[in-house]
Amino acid sequence: MAETLTISIPIQVTRLRHGHQRFRPTPAETSASLVVTLARAYAWQQMLLSGAYTSMQHLATSLGCKLSYVSHVMNYALLAPDITEAILTGRLPHLTIQTMPRTLPLDWRTQRVLLGVPAPEDEEWECGSVSTVRPS
Repeated sequence: MAETLTISIPIQVTRLRHGHQRFRPTPAETSASLVVTLARAYAWQQMLLSGAYTSMQHLATSLGCKLSYVSHVMNYALLAPDITEAILTGRLPHLTIQTMPRTLPLDWRTQRVLLGVPAPEDEEWECGSVSTVRPS
């Protein structure tokens, strides 16, 4: 049986002139949007890996959204683990859904440079998405 993940995001409504309303996300809300996107990416990745969906196109059709959107969100599942952890724990407040690049490199070192994230202290050598511990 699938587990349920519930994410709550508070939204403030701002009244503008002439009675119009606008949703203005606070920095915490934009960070929450990034967390939601990460959650979607990992959930969709598991759906594909489990065989529940045969392709991203199949997933997009089932979700009722465009393949380009699913593909964009799935890129977040390829973030370096230390970047993902830092986003989830709020240690990278400068990263929001608006500041993230549309496409992300697969190389974790390049991701860190692009996103302005320092390398972890116990930096590992990386080859694509496979990493090995640096020899002493």
